[in-house]
Amino acid sequence: MILELLIVLGALYVGSRYGSLALEAISGIGLALLELCFGLKPGNPTTDVISFKSAIFGYLFTTQ
Repeated sequence: MILELLIVLGALYVGSRYGSLALEAISGIGLALLELCFGLKPGNPTTDVISFKSAIFGYLFTTQ
């Protein structure tokens, strides 16, 4: 559980260093690592959150 938390915090840290669009991409990579390496099951909230984040960050990226 500690390792999973470190992966999430690491993905957020690395994504925040590169900017808004990278935050969304690296968070998605962190989520994929949790699902593939630790066997966590993805559900509807996961895809909803990724879609929502993509829409928000895409909007922010185009308005900058």
